[in-house]
Amino acid sequence: MNSILLVSSSINARHTLIDMIQAIDCRYQFKSVNSGSEARREVENYSYDVIIINYPLVDELGDSLACEISNKYSASVILIVKPDILADLDNRLFSYGVMSIAKPLSRPLFNQLVKASIANANKIRRLYDENNKLKKKYEELKYVSKAKALLIKKGYTEDEAHHYIEKRAMDERISKLQISIDLINKCHEEAK
Repeated sequence: MNSILLVSSSINARHTLIDMIQAIDCRYQFKSVNSGSEARREVENYSYDVIIINYPLVDELGDSLACEISNKYSASVILIVKPDILADLDNRLFSYGVMSIAKPLSRPLFNQLVKASIANANKIRRLYDENNKLKKKYEELKYVSKAKALLIKKGYTEDEAHHYIEKRAMDERISKLQISIDLINKCHEEAK
């Protein structure tokens, strides 16, 4: 389920934005906070898909917060600003991946922006998942290659070493990674 963090010091704006978000899709999980410091604590503890910041905040303007969150986390960030500063902020924040929109909000434009942000967040999440799988695969290959090299030093051919690791993993019903780590540790102990 998609999650949204709403950062707004204005109670009226917060209620309006909550209504607008619920009108898009009431299944979104969302939380609202009043300040930049609360938002920072919140994103440290929970992963949000979209963060909407209503500029200015009670303890800061909100543009630095938007840049910081966009740089540090995978969440899409929307900054709602007054029309007279939109162009300046938009040019500066664009390179950070922060999207800005002018007050008063156009409901259709806000809906599109939130939906696009959710779609973007879902795509980023899939890329993170794929990246993590590849990292795990790389780690496994690194250990398996090292274990095979140690077996080759003991007189195995590359095919025999590969087959040995696979067969042991199947026989013992554990991963090739764990077998490789065990072989590496055993060889290091023998070397002592």
